[in-house]
Formats: sequence, structure tokens, C-alpha cells
Amino acid sequence: ISFVRNQAGTPIESLPKKVKRLKMSNCSIVELPEWFAGTMEELVFLDLSSNRISMLPDLPPSLQHLDISNSDIKIIPPSFNSVSNLTILSIQNNKITDMHPEHFPLTLTKCDISKNKLNKLSLTDALEKLQYLNVSGNLITRLEPTGNLSALANLDSSHNLISEVPDHFGKSLPMLKYFNLSGNKISFLQRGALPASLIELDISDNAITTIVEDTFGQLTSLSVLTVQGKHFFCNCDLYWFVNVYIH
Repeated sequence: ISFVRNQAGTPIESLPKKVKRLKMSNCSIVELPEWFAGTMEELVFLDLSSNRISMLPDLPPSLQHLDISNSDIKIIPPSFNSVSNLTILSIQNNKITDMHPEHFPLTLTKCDISKNKLNKLSLTDALEKLQYLNVSGNLITRLEPTGNLSALANLDSSHNLISEVPDHFGKSLPMLKYFNLSGNKISFLQRGALPASLIELDISDNAITTIVEDTFGQLTSLSVLTVQGKHFFCNCDLYWFVNVYIH
């Protein structure tokens, strides 16, 4: 059922209780009724994007895909992890300041929380099934991996305020293949900061001036490296890189 751009208001009370897919984007919704989570027991897809919702509502445990982007949400409450079948979450362009992994459902595999107001990124075992994470366009100053995220393959942390990547970051993300670090404030990447599993890496528009063999030499699977930016320059110190990567 779709009520997209229904500015006159959405008749939520009249919804059939066995609806599986529901689109209510851009409908001037401020909140959902209290009965919604307990009544819509078969709902698997819900689009609430571009509304005026300021608090994440209680949602049915059956839900698998939630889009609540372009709203006014500030926090993700602990009760959100009760949406125990959720695999895809789109919550970009809100006002969220903290990301507590333990508040997210354990089933989550894809999360877009870009264009919020996060100031740090905590990665713990509570996100053990997460495969894709987009935190671009936030205010993140540091990455904090405190667990082993063995499923995470794609991480976009571009356009933040990150100045360094911890030397144990690579070991925390052993399956990471695509890593976007562009548009940050990084001047140096130390040994161990990058997972050896990387296939594509973007470090453009940082303060990095050269590629150090001690850090990048271990990236034997790397096939795409983007390093453009005004700080980067080529000199004889890059001979090792040409010898290893450019055939």
C-alpha cells in the first residue's frame, strides 16, 4: 500500500492489519499510533521517509526493511533492537548524534546512517552480521573498533573529520573489501590500520602526502586505489609502489 506525498494526512487507522509492504513517505507524519507495532504483525517493509518524525517509533518485530530517512530523529533508543528481523535500515539525513551498536537489531546486514551528526563510530560485536555501513557526511573524529566484525565488507566513512585510523583497525575488520576514507583529515596511515582484505580503497582529499610501503605493502588484494588531492605528490619514495602495483 502506498500513501506517498499524501499531504492531507494518512489514514493509518484504516490500514488492513495483514499489510506486508507499506509506503508512507512525505505524508507529514509526526508519529505512529501506539497500537501500530502490536497490530501490523505481518509488515516486512516500511517506508516512512521524508516525514516529520522526531522519535523512532515502536515497530513490529516482523519488519525486515525500514526507511526512515530525511526526518528529525535525534536518538536510536535501546528498544529498537526488539525489531528482531530487521536486515536493512535507511536512516540517513536525520539528527542522530550517537550510534550505540547494542541498540541495533542483531540481524542487521545493511545500514545507511549518513548525513547525521555522529561524532564517533563505535564498531562492536553487536553488529556481527553487518555487511554494509555508510556513515559518510557526519562529524566523526575517530573510528573505534572494539570487536571483530567478520561480516563487514563495505564501509563508507567519507566526508567526516577523521584524523587517524587506529593501528588495530585492520584486524577488527578482516573481511572488509571496500573502504572509502575520502574527504577527511588523515595525514598518515600507520601499519595495521588497513585490512589486508581490501580490494578498493579511496583516501582522496585527505592530508596524506605519500604512500608508505610499511602500511600499503600488505594490501596484496588491492585492485583500486584512489589518492587524488592537493596534498599528495609523487617522488622516488613511490618506486616500490610502481614496482608492486603497476604492471
